[in-house]
Amino acid sequence: MGGYIMSSTINADTTNGVVVTSDTSGEIKLQSAGADIATVSSAGIAMASGKTLTGDAVLNGKILQTVEFTNNSQVIVNTTVVAPSTPYDTFTKATITPSSTSSKILIFVQQSWFQSATTSSQGMGFRVQRGSTYITTPATFTASYQGVATRSHAYTPIIAYDSPNTTSSVTYTVMGYHHTANGEVRMQYGSSQSSSSIILMEVAG
Repeated sequence: MGGYIMSSTINADTTNGVVVTSDTSGEIKLQSAGADIATVSSAGIAMASGKTLTGDAVLNGKILQTVEFTNNSQVIVNTTVVAPSTPYDTFTKATITPSSTSSKILIFVQQSWFQSATTSSQGMGFRVQRGSTYITTPATFTASYQGVATRSHAYTPIIAYDSPNTTSSVTYTVMGYHHTANGEVRMQYGSSQSSSSIILMEVAG
């Protein structure tokens, strides 16, 4: 025969088994040996202090959120003015706010670039930084020298995995640099204004 229990405390122990005690709190409280484990209310499930859901482990590796940015802003660098190996902002960047300090950030970049070079040692490099901290090593591509000004237009892919250990917003920026003070470099440049992109994915830790 059915009935109505508006709220109750459900306690389980090794002496009495499961004991249900009715009350008027409007909540269902789960206990083990008299100690609170969790409270179920109209707001959801709230774990007691120091308690966690064992099932949380199944979230590890899950994608919690994704942030994407496409950059169409052209950046022109005169390599005779900017010193070699001096990082400069490509303006390919995105900001994400992790939901947990244990989360990891998976980063995918496709950086568009163009350069004109007159020496075989001219080349381009890119790396990703979080704030002012570099999190990747350079990925370098060198333009060939054919006795005349050589033009190279390409996309540089970068994949990185970071542990920011924060729940504050963090910004990931693609930084570029050249190796020889010779020629010109342009980001997001091409016959149809090529774009660059960056994707940030928060992965449950």
